[in-house]
Amino acid sequence: MAEQLTPEQAAALQEKLKQMSPEQIQELVKKQCVFCRIVAGEIPSKKVYEDDNFLAFLDINPANIGHVLVVTKDHFSVLPQLPNELAAKYFVLVKELSARIYDALGAQGINILQNNGPAAGQEVPHIHIHIIPRFEEDGVRFTWEPKKAEESEVDAVLNKIKAKAKDIDIKGVSVSKKKEVIEMTEEREQFDSKGAAPSPARRIP
Repeated sequence: MAEQLTPEQAAALQEKLKQMSPEQIQELVKKQCVFCRIVAGEIPSKKVYEDDNFLAFLDINPANIGHVLVVTKDHFSVLPQLPNELAAKYFVLVKELSARIYDALGAQGINILQNNGPAAGQEVPHIHIHIIPRFEEDGVRFTWEPKKAEESEVDAVLNKIKAKAKDIDIKGVSVSKKKEVIEMTEEREQFDSKGAAPSPARRIP
């Protein structure tokens, strides 16, 4: 466990940060970030995919064998910091990698998990997405106790979120006009009697 800073050390660090440029702070963050060090090749990883923007590698503490982490090469702490153009590429990559992992391992399901902030379970402050292959009776659980609330409380929360969501505008986000038609075969719609994974959907141009 990392040693806690004393109040005096914390104050001195804050003062030093105030004197640093944004570029210097970014470099400092990257030197401390384990995922930035993996991207830089300072820490070895078992890579499954890499391009100019992203790196995907096997998690060293997997929920299941074949558990993959997909990280951005540039340092962003949480999802809301990610530029829209990069976010679009990120989730297309996760979709495509999920299909390959599903197929390669004969998985019976896939979990996509993305945590933001320590309260949400984020342990490394560098945006990352988990792709977790799933199998019947694998013991992996993502469960919670449902919270009870009065209707008035639910409505109050609803109104707060709707008010904040009013300024969302995704009309300007560039997306491909090409549409993919997915052939849904009986094999994809049903598991066989042995619980085998259906094959990934075939794209029809």
